[in-house]
Amino acid sequence: LLLGQGDFFSVLMTGLHAEFESKVGIVGIYTYVLMGIVESAIKSTNAAEMPASVLNRLQVELDVDATDDTQYMFAVPNNGSFKDERTGWDIFLLKYVVPDRLTAILGEEEMKQYRQVFSMLFGML
Repeated sequence: LLLGQGDFFSVLMTGLHAEFESKVGIVGIYTYVLMGIVESAIKSTNAAEMPASVLNRLQVELDVDATDDTQYMFAVPNNGSFKDERTGWDIFLLKYVVPDRLTAILGEEEMKQYRQVFSMLFGML
């Protein structure tokens, strides 16, 4: 819904581009920084007029495995051993937290499908 709004989308992409282009791979990409970019895009566009109940459920998620050591790295090692080809664009997800009463309908499997569809559509941009 939010990505369909041109002004929100434009501001979000500009902020994400600035953040991702300053990184090598996914090292140094943090959810709290990306959430700040999303919040800034919401506040500076007409998306701020959406109901607070919708906006408060919006979160940023990084699509990395729990065993992925790069999520704990602060910088790329200088020894040339770094081989991660992913970028921030590959792991960025906008997550919508479903209200508790709807989890009976939209369970974990449906939310997994949402993440896959979001990744596919976001990757086409």
